[in-house]
Amino acid sequence: MDPASIRVDSLEFREEIGSGACGTVRRALHRKTGQEFAVKVIPNSCACADTESAVLEKLWSTRSTRKKFGRRRSLDFIVKYLGAAKASAPEPQVASQFLVFDYLKGGDLATLLERNGGCLDERTAKTVLLQVVKGLQSLHSRNIAHCDLKLSNIAFENLDNLSSVRLIDLGSACDLSVSPAGVKSPVGTPVYWGPEVVRCFLTAQFCSEVVPYSKEADLWALGVIMYKLLSGQLPFPAADMECLFGRIQSSAVLFPENIWHEVSFHARDLIRKLLEKDPKQRISCREALKHPWFSSAKYDRALAFGVWRKMSHALAAGTQ
Repeated sequence: MDPASIRVDSLEFREEIGSGACGTVRRALHRKTGQEFAVKVIPNSCACADTESAVLEKLWSTRSTRKKFGRRRSLDFIVKYLGAAKASAPEPQVASQFLVFDYLKGGDLATLLERNGGCLDERTAKTVLLQVVKGLQSLHSRNIAHCDLKLSNIAFENLDNLSSVRLIDLGSACDLSVSPAGVKSPVGTPVYWGPEVVRCFLTAQFCSEVVPYSKEADLWALGVIMYKLLSGQLPFPAADMECLFGRIQSSAVLFPENIWHEVSFHARDLIRKLLEKDPKQRISCREALKHPWFSSAKYDRALAFGVWRKMSHALAAGTQ
């Protein structure tokens, strides 16, 4: 369907499927074709309304995606943006923007995690996270930071097909070519914040000069997600924000043996590199894709070692 033909009055809005600081997302049906869409409704009064539209237009303009970046930097792992639905009413009467996306029926990563009892085996986690890293690489190669990577912003076209991962919700994304100094407003969910985002938040609260952060914060959030997928827990659990910020900034990432004994060395190593406190030393998307955990042969050997170690523990316990 030609995105230019999508008008607000041609859509039949159904249930709300998501919400956030920048608006709500509702499932919608095209009245003539029955095609399903996800429509993000953003009040014009929202500060991020124009910013999100600009980021989406940069990503999905034909010239940008096909000519400038080519197939090697495709957007296969980003939810497809179809354009802004045109309003029927005169412009002054329209209080919101309507951003139209492909409708993803598979739910999000939080749903997959819940369906699998709270954590994933390494093979499943690898299948999902490989696509997430490639999606982030697509954004970062265009100098865009997602800024709100979390379980609920990683979705599937079909939950039975784990090769259908899409990154969603660019409402907090920052075009670093427009803001080369970095992100100066802490956004997203605090449990996924890296130390540099915490510093940005604290300096914004208590100092006259804000310390900005950049796309490296997305890799920290990826590390939090990977830790959660493989253990069912957060790397820095805390009772309150003050404790959380302190642990993010100063505590080492730990892998309790009673939880992590079946997880490979390479998985733990990648998590450590993602949860590096210094963003300048943190692993990049390109480097992460070359990590042994994402290399099939080495990954399979690591899994075999994990199975061998599990059997050794069982045999040792049986002889006692």
